[in-house]
This record gives sequence, structure tokens and C-alpha cells, in this order.
Amino acid sequence: MIAKLLSLKMMKEKGTVFSDHTHIKKVAGKIVYAERDGKDIQFNDIDMIVVSTGMKSFNPLENELKNNISVHVIGDAKKTGNAQDAIKNAYETSKKL
Repeated sequence: MIAKLLSLKMMKEKGTVFSDHTHIKKVAGKIVYAERDGKDIQFNDIDMIVVSTGMKSFNPLENELKNNISVHVIGDAKKTGNAQDAIKNAYETSKKL
């Protein structure tokens, strides 16, 4: 979370334009054609595009396996987070095994 907050702060300080819930339809040179809230929008003179997508935990095997073997769910399968949290969670879980 700290890395994310610092990255966002640095981008804002450098004048980065944020556009939540925006679907990029086409990039032509330095022009980005997109759609937001059902309306076509355009960004001009773009040097760089940063795409950030949301995540959801995905764990289809736990219910299938838990009645047959011991299952320990870690990382994003347990709860979406960052790499540091996943590593710590894996370490803590492994100490209990």
C-alpha cells in the first residue's frame, strides 16, 4: 500500500491525468480515443499510458480440495494485496505447517 501511495503521489506531482473507469478504444500517435460513462472522449498529446486494472481473488480449487486434503490459501487467492503481503502471508502459513 505504501508503494502505491508513493507512486500516486509522484505521478500527481508530475501532472499525470487520471481517468477512472475509462475504456481505451484506440491509440493513434499521441492521441488516445476512449470511452467513459458511455461517452466518447479524447486525450491529446499523450507521452505515456499507464493502465491499472482492479483485481479480485480467484480461488476455484479450495472448495474442491478441502474435503480431501489439507488446504492453505495464501496471497491473492486469499485476499488481493501486494507482493509484500503475499510473501509475509506465505511465510507465516509455512511456519505453522
